[in-house]
Amino acid sequence: AWIYLAAAHLGSAYLLVLFVLLGNLAGTWDFDGFHGSVGESYAINLGLLLLMPLTLGMIWPYAQYRRKQYQLGNLSFGNARFRFNGVVGPFYVYFFKALGIFDAGAAVALIVGGSIQGPAAVIVGVALAYLAAGFALVIYYPTRVTRFAVTQTELEGVASFNASMRVREVLGMELLNLLAI
Repeated sequence: AWIYLAAAHLGSAYLLVLFVLLGNLAGTWDFDGFHGSVGESYAINLGLLLLMPLTLGMIWPYAQYRRKQYQLGNLSFGNARFRFNGVVGPFYVYFFKALGIFDAGAAVALIVGGSIQGPAAVIVGVALAYLAAGFALVIYYPTRVTRFAVTQTELEGVASFNASMRVREVLGMELLNLLAI
């Protein structure tokens, strides 16, 4: 038994050394056009998401905001840096609208599922709820957030950007992709 314990500790030590070495190397790599750090990326992508249970999910829009701020604020084109000028408010507006879409879909699922008898009621109800959740969280929210983020980004005062994508266009593309699969 002590051999397994020793092997486990040696394996853990090996992984720790490898992690430290790769972490130091990653900190020195020069990713052309991106200036973010590994530590800041972990703080935003993992740290904020670990707070999800404590905030009952209400930190999700803020985490999305910080992710866009980090991604877009650390990009450059040549010597010019991108700057994200957005505020967190619209992320919450789109989040609550997405929750409203999901709630409306869940209500329809309950009504339709309740009007059908037998096991089909469960299948239809779950399918409608998944469709509502998929539309709200996979189509609506990301489309609105991305469009907002793009319009709030500029290239060091030299250029600003416009996004014309609409939710119905993204929905159309997703449906065509599903048909192609």
